[in-house]
Amino acid sequence: MPKTLPKLTLSPRLGATHETALRVSSQTMMYAQISGMAQSAPLEVTATAHPILDGWKVAVIGAKGMTEINAADPNNIKESEYHRCTVVDADTVVIDGISSERFKAYQSGGYLAFRAPADLSGYASGRMDVKERVGGDVLLTRNTVNGGLFIDSATSSVFVRLATATLSAANLTAKDYVFDIELETAGGAVDALCSADSVFAVQPEVTTSA
Repeated sequence: MPKTLPKLTLSPRLGATHETALRVSSQTMMYAQISGMAQSAPLEVTATAHPILDGWKVAVIGAKGMTEINAADPNNIKESEYHRCTVVDADTVVIDGISSERFKAYQSGGYLAFRAPADLSGYASGRMDVKERVGGDVLLTRNTVNGGLFIDSATSSVFVRLATATLSAANLTAKDYVFDIELETAGGAVDALCSADSVFAVQPEVTTSA
């Protein structure tokens, strides 16, 4: 689990189904050697036999030529320098939301830096409460019993799922609430996945006709 709990934001919409995959990382850094970066949109990176999971966040360090994408300090990478990526195959990823068409041409070297996936195999259950404020009454509960949470150890992910009527049944309206998520081992140890001021931002619905 991360040493500093991240503040997350979920943005479900009234009247709509919702599923968000939360990728859970550890504090251990991993590196995949880069052998190519295309001037493309989105940026395509070749890193032979990389172990990166789909949807993971990566940062580029030490690349020569296409320096625009490099993190400023490879030993102190800022959160804003990590970018979510899509795995194309065992040797290629694309960095979502980054166009390198006008970047300088890649020359050589560099690494994709990323945090190692967390081992979630020891967790037997998970729970999430939504409240109006920290310490307030529980307005909505999602957990691994009611199907609102699903722990996927293979991808180091926790899925948050809402059915079409979940928000209205809990009398939630279009505004911001707070939430956090806890995972529990079979032995009863509990770990928090995010900070207690994480935002559950319910979005309004316009179309309500049948």
